[in-house]
Amino acid sequence: ISILLPYLGFLRNFTTLLVFDSMVARENDDAPRVMRNLRSTIAIGNHARAVPVLISDLVGLAIIARACDEVLETLETAPSLLSDSDLTEVAHRLSAFPNDGGELVRIDAEARYFEDVLQRVYTDDGRGNGHATAAGLRFLEEISSDPPSSSLERSINPISAAIMADRATTRREYASLIASTIAAARKPLWTWTRMPGHEIDDMSDSSLWRQRYPTIWLLMPALGRSAASAHRFTQSRDATLTAVALELYHRRHGAYPESLEALVPSLVPAMPLDVFDGAPLKYALRDGRPLLYSIGTDRKDDGGRAPETGLFGPEGEWRSTQVVEGVLTDPARARSIDGDWILYPRPVPPEPSSPNGPPEAGPRAKIEPTNAPAAHPTED
Repeated sequence: ISILLPYLGFLRNFTTLLVFDSMVARENDDAPRVMRNLRSTIAIGNHARAVPVLISDLVGLAIIARACDEVLETLETAPSLLSDSDLTEVAHRLSAFPNDGGELVRIDAEARYFEDVLQRVYTDDGRGNGHATAAGLRFLEEISSDPPSSSLERSINPISAAIMADRATTRREYASLIASTIAAARKPLWTWTRMPGHEIDDMSDSSLWRQRYPTIWLLMPALGRSAASAHRFTQSRDATLTAVALELYHRRHGAYPESLEALVPSLVPAMPLDVFDGAPLKYALRDGRPLLYSIGTDRKDDGGRAPETGLFGPEGEWRSTQVVEGVLTDPARARSIDGDWILYPRPVPPEPSSPNGPPEAGPRAKIEPTNAPAAHPTED
C-alpha cells in the first residue's frame, strides 16, 4: 500500500488539516471558509476511490466520516453559522457519495489481483488449470506479511505442493467463498448472526485447509469486516443528514419536531433506520434539544444512555450476539457496551475515576470522533 497507493496517507493528512482549519473558521464565524473545507473534504473522499481497491474505499469512507463530524460539530457549536442553502448543499453532497455511483466498498481489484497471483503461482495448461510451482511457492512467501517462523512457512513449502489444490479448484473455491460472503455482507446489519466470511475464518483454523488453499488463505479480503464498516458509516451519515434536517425544521418552525416523522418527506426522503434493529432511528427531546441514537452493540434500547467506557472498541461496532452476551455477563467488561450509540449530539467522555474520591469539577473535552471506520476492524 505504501508503494502502490502512497497518496492515501496524504489524503487523510490533508483532511486533518482541513478539519483544523474549520475549527479556526468556526471561531472566526467564517462560514464561507467552513463551506470550502467541507466541499474539499467531500471531494477528497471521492478522489480516494479513484483506484477501485478495498483500502481506497475504506479510506474514502473515513474521510467522508470526518466531513460528517465537521457538520455535526458546526451544528453543535455554531448552529447559526451556516445558512439554509449551505446546509442543504452539504446534505446533498454527503448523500451523493460516492459520486461514481458504485457501492461503498468494492472488491473488483481484489478479484483481479487474485487472478494475477494464480498466474504467478501455477502453471497454465491453456484450459484454465495447472499445478503449483516451486517459484510460485516462493512468491507466496514473499507476499506474505507474516514472520518467517509463522504457520505460513509451515503451510507453504515444497512438500505442500503435493496437497495444494490445482489452479481450477482453487479458483472455484475462491469464487464460491467470495460470492457467499458478498451475499451475506449485503444483507441488513440487523439480520447478521455472524460476521460474513466466518466460514473462511473457520476453515483457516485447519492446517490441512491452509496447505490445500494457501493462496486463498493469504489473499481473501476481509469483506465481512469491511461491510460492517460500510454499515457503520451509513448509520453515521444518516444521523448527520437527520441532524441537518432537524436544524432546518427548527429554523422554519421555531422548535424541534416531536417525532422524526415530521421530517418526511420535505426534509428527508424516508425515515432513517437503526442499523442494529431495522426500526426507525431513536429520537428524543432532552431539555428542548434533539437526541439521536442507535441501540448499538448491545442490541437494547437504554434510553439514550452511552456506555460508561469505550474499552471494548468504537461505539456502534458490530459484534456477534454470542460475543455480546458473553461481555454483558462480565460486569467489568459490560460497562464498555451497556448503553446506546449516541449519534447526535456526540457525548463527552466520562470523568476518570479516582481512588481518592470524585474527580474535581472542570470542563470536559469532547470525545474524539468515532464515526470513521477503521481500515481493518476486527471481530472479538
